[in-house]
Amino acid sequence: MKFFEVLSSEDLDGIHAATLEVLARTGMLIQDADARERLEAAGCGVRGERVTFPADLVARAVESSPAEFTLCGRTPEHDCPLVPGRFYTLSTTGSPFVIDHETGERRHALVKDVADLTRLVDALPNTHMASPATPKDVEPEIVTPVRVATMFRNTTKPLRVAVESGDEVRYSLKIAAAVHGGMEAMVSRPQLQISVSPLSPLTLSGDSTRALMVAAAAGVPLGVIPAPIVGATGPMSIAGTLVQQNAEILAGLVLAQVVNPGAPILYEPRPTVMDMRTGQSIWGNPEVALMSVATAQMARYYKIPGSVTAFGSSARAMDDQNGFERALTLLPAAQSGANVLASLGAGDNVIHTSAELIVLDDEIMSWVTRFMRGIQVDEDALGVAAIHEAVMGEGGFLALDHTRKFMRASEVWTPRLSDRRNYSDWDREGRPTIQQHARARVTEILATHVVEPLSDDIEREIDEVIAEARADLNAK
Repeated sequence: MKFFEVLSSEDLDGIHAATLEVLARTGMLIQDADARERLEAAGCGVRGERVTFPADLVARAVESSPAEFTLCGRTPEHDCPLVPGRFYTLSTTGSPFVIDHETGERRHALVKDVADLTRLVDALPNTHMASPATPKDVEPEIVTPVRVATMFRNTTKPLRVAVESGDEVRYSLKIAAAVHGGMEAMVSRPQLQISVSPLSPLTLSGDSTRALMVAAAAGVPLGVIPAPIVGATGPMSIAGTLVQQNAEILAGLVLAQVVNPGAPILYEPRPTVMDMRTGQSIWGNPEVALMSVATAQMARYYKIPGSVTAFGSSARAMDDQNGFERALTLLPAAQSGANVLASLGAGDNVIHTSAELIVLDDEIMSWVTRFMRGIQVDEDALGVAAIHEAVMGEGGFLALDHTRKFMRASEVWTPRLSDRRNYSDWDREGRPTIQQHARARVTEILATHVVEPLSDDIEREIDEVIAEARADLNAK
């Protein structure tokens, strides 16, 4: 199936040219002296904290960024190779609230929620990577190491965490190294992706800069994830916001390649739009879907893996708005050729996450995966012999070998949650909704699904890293 595109080749060239002008003329505010010194030595201009980037350095940095790499599982069956034409889903990250699947009430996320939501990701077949909520019941200074440790304990799938400081990166990598038997082994099969956010417009804070440099130096997959808001922290024009976020990503990419040539970079922006009536950052609008497709095109333009927003919704409840917004932001994103489709399980503009939404999104992704597989057209699928056999025989297809073969090959999608019973059966069962089906599925998974445990030695080492982080970071 061909990729869906919203930008022409001339549009892509225009965005790239405008980006180079922004980087050379306006540059980035980089609030770390070491980073500025390294960039200046590489050929950048430095005026105070502002750094400008020459076009030839940008080109060399893009060239040195790998076109493909793999986000690994603890075991190979969960590996996610980021190669053209392959896409994977990522659960939402950073949400401070959850919708309690037992009470239906919104509350602050807890460490137990990080564990439960990660275990759901581990169990679901169309959910490929885990990213955590932000628990309230742990000291803010060590929340990231605790989230990382909790995810490692509750899935064998790839993990992703957004960080805000070099210390968070260091302790997260120590935990990953404990799981994988050392730093070298961890880097050779990276289960953990680190994401670092520039501040829009055109700023890398000191903490974020140091986080980016530590991750790049380690050689783990690194996402550069600006989140400009159209009309607020980015231009009101969508094209202008695409230029700005592109400049922010390429500046981070250049710094990463200066620190460690060949460091694996993921093109990972999360642009949104501002509702001018409320001032909120909105995730369910058509413009977000358009920018996701454009983002995937820009990633392919630079020949590096791309991650885009999908499953976007502003709805607070599991209602019709929630369903149509997340489906309509997901499908074009899936067709765009992006490698990672993010924010599975998110609601209320990524303010909350929900176990029920995670299993519902897994169902939606199952539908989309079947759609993206397209239509098989070959001699067997064209069915000339089957048509002849059915018509000249008893006039039906149910008993044919051709029917059994294509049924077993999943020619027709079969849902897990969607209710297809006739009205009488549905009415007799109490008219259950898809939310009730989703809640039952959550309860079933959390009651029965067991994740392959870490060894006692690894558990002790993780506990020691958390204790070290607590003593170190609380003292700062």
